[in-house]
Amino acid sequence: EFSSDYNVTYYISEDGPTLVQQNVALTNRETNLYATESEITIGTSNVNNVSASDGGGNLALKVSHDQDRTKIHVYFNQKVVGKGKTLNWSLRYQTNEVVTKTGLVKEVNVPRLELDPNISSYNLSLVVPRSWGKPAYIKPVYKDVLTFNKDELSQGQISIAFGQFQIFDFRLTYHLKNPRLTPILTEIALPPDTNYQKVYLKTLQPQPVNVEVDKDGNWLAKYNLKPQEGLHILATGSAQLFLAPQKEQAGFRTSQYLAPQKYWEVNSPEIQKLAAKYKTPKEIYRYVVNTLKYNYQKVQENPVRLGALAVLKQPDAAICMEFTDLFIAIARAAGFPAREVDGFAFTTNERLRPLSLKKDILHAWPEYFDGEKWIQVDPTWQNTTGGVDFFQTFDFNHFAFVIKGTDSEYPYPAGSYKLDGQDTKDVDVIPSEVEIIPQQNKINLDLAVMPQAIAGFGITGQLVITNLSPNVISDQKVSLKASGASLSSSHSSTGLIPPYGKKEIIFNLSKIPWYQKTPILLSAMVGKNTVDKVIRVKPIILLYLLPVILVLIIIGIAIVLIFKKKAKTPNDNSQELHTK
Repeated sequence: EFSSDYNVTYYISEDGPTLVQQNVALTNRETNLYATESEITIGTSNVNNVSASDGGGNLALKVSHDQDRTKIHVYFNQKVVGKGKTLNWSLRYQTNEVVTKTGLVKEVNVPRLELDPNISSYNLSLVVPRSWGKPAYIKPVYKDVLTFNKDELSQGQISIAFGQFQIFDFRLTYHLKNPRLTPILTEIALPPDTNYQKVYLKTLQPQPVNVEVDKDGNWLAKYNLKPQEGLHILATGSAQLFLAPQKEQAGFRTSQYLAPQKYWEVNSPEIQKLAAKYKTPKEIYRYVVNTLKYNYQKVQENPVRLGALAVLKQPDAAICMEFTDLFIAIARAAGFPAREVDGFAFTTNERLRPLSLKKDILHAWPEYFDGEKWIQVDPTWQNTTGGVDFFQTFDFNHFAFVIKGTDSEYPYPAGSYKLDGQDTKDVDVIPSEVEIIPQQNKINLDLAVMPQAIAGFGITGQLVITNLSPNVISDQKVSLKASGASLSSSHSSTGLIPPYGKKEIIFNLSKIPWYQKTPILLSAMVGKNTVDKVIRVKPIILLYLLPVILVLIIIGIAIVLIFKKKAKTPNDNSQELHTK
């Protein structure tokens, strides 16, 4: 009976509510009919200051709020009669649910447009503050302009983000206990640097023995525990999250990320069949999103991890772990290195973007290697948001705590280190508007070596490189030199050294001439940092031969004196007899 053409504008303010104006052209399709009223449904209950007008002035209207929507019923002043005749009217309202500000990122969400055969055209424009700059991303529509038509709006909710990066401040608590009667060396996993984030560790108390980087890039802090000892560890810092990978991943063996693991049944016939059908990461991702159904009831319980193979038989029993496991298993079977990321995902709507790891409300998502870098994706959230893309473009809200690639069950993320019967909140992550000011790397060099050497013999020592910075120190060249001796070392570079971590490089001094007396000057350089140490050298002749010679001389003198004394005594007696 009628067709409608919509021109909608969202006027987004810096801090206040968004003003929405809808200009509607209502056209008659019949000769003898005209519109007296109309009803519009808005997909949020947060609607205020509603007004409407047509050529005859302000319109009477009736507004009703439901749980998740608002219905606006308008009554027209004008009566436009005749086929092809158009009634132009407008609707204005304010809402606070279009813009979400999280730390340094502003996100604009435009609801999906439900297809209606009576809507001939629908065009939407966004007017944002100039200070916001260009969008970081627009999805699922990939374009640079903030105008959208009916076809684009019907694909799903439009999500637009403004900002270069996000900052999260974190405070993580770990609880350890040694149940044994002997000492143990144990470890905790700290949030590491990844392609998508840079971590600044401000405090770690008590300080660990060392912090090492494992094969997956995790930061593992080592602690010695005495028998029956308990330990509570506090880590604080900030993380800077980026939209896209910031660097390329160093080389690794791809075979370790293609192998089967518990929960990733790569070699099972069912997984192999799916891998033969879905040949790209995008196809695998779409299959997982469309096959599994998120189980909101399961997440409220203490869920048991099913794994990839089991969830194929129970597709309605999936939470984030199963979405992740299924993607990884099929991707590995199809020849794409893949692994799991566990961490904190910030959300303002746990219904649309749920969190599933109940240990302090964490989340899991997969990543795959595209031949150059690791790409993170989130099939769980694409499923629960009704189509918001988390494959082509990621977001600023996924803060990684651990990466599981060589082992599907280890290491454990922060929030998992609890004592029996303990139910404490150990993960505290909040968005921050304070940008991180990069600091100059600060390291300490120590040459651990004996202060003196013996000529003719070698000596072994260590160069200990300790990271005193809050951020990781990248791989740096190590230069070790020694005057007057040949030197060899176990490493020529540092590798990555996390905050509170240290690298020990063993070196050997050999071929010290047996006659050498001059000291050896040992020097080390790492980056722009240097350290020197003087090693005194004692010639072997002074230490061994000279004492032997002295002893022999003393013995010789003693023998001579004894013989002289014995020789002198008989002569004296014979002279005395002769005299008598």
